[in-house]
Amino acid sequence: MSRILAAIFTGSALSAGSMAHAAGLCVADVQGALITTAKGQAAQARIDTRVRESQVALRQLQAKLEAYAAELEATTDPSSRAQLEGQLVEEQASFEASSRRLHDAIQLLYDQLLEGLTSEILEVVQALGVDQGCSVVIDTPPVLYVGVGARDLTEQLVARYDEAHPLVPGAGP
Repeated sequence: MSRILAAIFTGSALSAGSMAHAAGLCVADVQGALITTAKGQAAQARIDTRVRESQVALRQLQAKLEAYAAELEATTDPSSRAQLEGQLVEEQASFEASSRRLHDAIQLLYDQLLEGLTSEILEVVQALGVDQGCSVVIDTPPVLYVGVGARDLTEQLVARYDEAHPLVPGAGP
């Protein structure tokens, strides 16, 4: 009985794989491909640089806050404490506003750099899908399992994108 069930499951899997291949089911990790391309890597390097710069700026502001807090803790005079508390509150608000501005600036940079790359890579996905006879190309991150019959186009996608959209030194992504 178990051999019969195994044969049925194996036959079903082979049949499903053949149908997927015959139907032209293809998959690609589009986001993974995007960040693997030369332009994607250049964009990520620019974003990483901006993140590091922001972290340095935030650490400097945090050090200033800590200095105010230490000074406040060491102060016993009530009027001096009140003045330092006011400065500390202002510095905390400035820190939070700066943090939000830096975060927003990084997000804007990310969106600007990757928006153009995303539209370019989707054009390449479509052309590659047509060339490979795919009736559908599924982006793999939400997919939990890809069977034997589906063709993974990710590596070809990166190669074709880099060929169609080369990184020009000094031009940025």
